[in-house]
Parts: sequence; C-alpha cells; structure tokens
Amino acid sequence: MDEPGKTGHSLRVLLGIPGAIVHPPRGAENRVERAFICALALAFPPDCGQGRPDVRAVSAAQPSAAPFAALPSHDGADVAPVSSKAVLSPLHAESWLIELSVQGYRDARVSVPLGASEARPVVVALHGAGDRPEWACGGWRGVTDAYPFVLCPSGDPGGLPNGFVWGNDAKVEREVNASIEALRRRFGEHVAPGCALLAGFSQGAIRMAPMLARGGGWCPQAALCEGAYDAVGKTFAHAFFQSGGRRLLLGCSQPYCAKVFGERESTLAAAGLDVRTVYSGGRTHNLNGEMVSTLRDAWPWLVRDDGRWSSYLQAAHRDGTSNSTN
Repeated sequence: MDEPGKTGHSLRVLLGIPGAIVHPPRGAENRVERAFICALALAFPPDCGQGRPDVRAVSAAQPSAAPFAALPSHDGADVAPVSSKAVLSPLHAESWLIELSVQGYRDARVSVPLGASEARPVVVALHGAGDRPEWACGGWRGVTDAYPFVLCPSGDPGGLPNGFVWGNDAKVEREVNASIEALRRRFGEHVAPGCALLAGFSQGAIRMAPMLARGGGWCPQAALCEGAYDAVGKTFAHAFFQSGGRRLLLGCSQPYCAKVFGERESTLAAAGLDVRTVYSGGRTHNLNGEMVSTLRDAWPWLVRDDGRWSSYLQAAHRDGTSNSTN
C-alpha cells in the first residue's frame, strides 16, 4: 500500500475509493491534484478547464414562481439532524463521477462519495463560461476531499467546443433546483437533510451571487471563486446576511482577483459576514491543482459549524489542519 503523500494514496482519496477521509501532507498534492483534474475529467482541451472571464452583468431577473427544490433551509446554526448520523449501507455507484438525468435539462454530473455509510451533505458546483460540469466536479471533489456529493449542473452549450455557459441567474436557479431534486431521488437517504452549499467559479460565481442574495434555502456558507467582483458589494452583503448568509470563502488564482476580493472584505464584514480571501499564488484564471489545494486548506473553516460535516472535520483535526477552522 502506498504511504500517505504518495501518488497512489492521494489518487485513492480523491477518487473516493472507500476508506477514511485522509489529507495528504500539504505541498505534496499539487502535482497529484492537477493530474487528477486534467487526466480524469472527460473530453477537455489542454487548458484543463481554464475558465474564461465573464464580462456580462449579473441579471436582475427574478426566478419563476416554481417552488424551491433546495434542501430544507435552516437558521444558520448547527444543521446536524439526528437522522443524518444513521448508519447506512456503504454507498455504491458505477463510478466516482456519474451522469444524472435532470427533468427538463441536460444531464448533470455528480461526484459521488463512494463508500459513505452515513448521509452526506451537498455542494452545488457551478462551472465557468465555456467549461464543462465534469471539470467542476473534479475540482471541487479535490477541494472537499471527496466527502460530500458534488452536484454539477450543465447549463447551455456555448463557449469552447463541447463547453457550456449559463443563462441568467433565474434560469440557473431553476436548473439547480431540478438537479437537487434528481439527486435526492437517485440517492435517497444517503443525501443529508438540510441546505445545499453553493460554490461557483468565474461565470458560475457571477450567477450564484444573486441567488445567495435572494435566499431560498441555500446554506449560510458559500464559496465564490474568480468572479462576481462587482456583485459582492454593500447591497449584496446586506441582502445575503438578511437571507441567512453568514460566511463567504473567496478564492483567487490570479493577483487581480486577490486584490479586488481583499478590498471587498471590509464591506462584507461590516454587514455581519465572516469572510476569508485565499490566493493560490498563480497568475492564470483557472481551477487548477494549486487553486484546489488552496481552497482545500480553507474548507474546514467554511463548514466548521455544520454538523453534517462532522466526520470530515474530525479527520481534518486528526491530520493537524484544525487551525484552518479558526
């Protein structure tokens, strides 16, 4: 068996082969994670999912009257229902990455927490313009150590060849809700009760911001990466807080993003939000191995008071990364 930190070991963790959640030593996984994203995501160009900046303004359109399908909301406190700790049969699927049929929309992709014997939370990952849902699933699976279900809706064809883009935020919200319904039908009690955590990259982050501001049952924590710079101002901060938002992880893979998000922190904090900006040290707009590793270090901080992540947090503590929760 490979020792922790060796390539085989790290890939087993990221691919979700049953076993304990393990964190490879920091600094050792960047090469492995990049290989994971680039080699295992399907049908991608050499840039490996490098997002393209989206310059369109955030749509002001409101969602339709269709009921929210997001997992039941909570009040921002501990969200660990007793039923989420029930011992279940180990979760099986045909692969760590599956296609999920979504009524009325193109198939979503799902990163499955293979071997899970308790209900797991849901992260909804919105890709960048011209990217593909499997790239989002691969990247955020690495960020979260393959612990949750990572649900990756597709959007509409556009951008790069075989790529996808997002319509306005109301349309995105409807697709996300339909995808969550499909996930719950497919995996039943393995999907933990409670809210879904939104994570967006580039155009995905832009479309996500008004969804967070409107509320609708999403988790009080969210991750915005390399996008929505203009959206996360004073108006957003107060609306997100009033709708139940409490914590934001802002991720950057290039200097401009780090500068702008760093400047937004005081405005967001003044509204009552707990906010952290992390920067991978890179100079390109993507969700590559370095970016995945940087977000991964901060993830325990983001989900630290959500009881559905308790097993993940215990593993992070054993690995000596509990300082990330402070």
